[in-house]
Amino acid sequence: MHEVLREVFQNGHRQPRIDRLKASSVAELAAEVADVTAERDRLAATAPETIWSSELDAFAAAWNTYSKERTATYTVGAVAPVKKKRTVKPKATE
Repeated sequence: MHEVLREVFQNGHRQPRIDRLKASSVAELAAEVADVTAERDRLAATAPETIWSSELDAFAAAWNTYSKERTATYTVGAVAPVKKKRTVKPKATE
């Protein structure tokens, strides 16, 4: 149990007061350590190319969603038409 507490609170986390630590908190912390350890092991076993590819796919999906939502907010004809300027021909000098 002390190893779990040491692992969770060693990297810049504030050390909790041991007299205020409840069994439920210890169980939560142990579960959190297990989750983080499993995630770390999963990432360590994954090739960098696979991680890059999955993150790129997630970005592309998010970008497509954003682009579609952004395009849907555009209003057609909201910009006033540009008026043609009248050109003045210079007077012919004789």
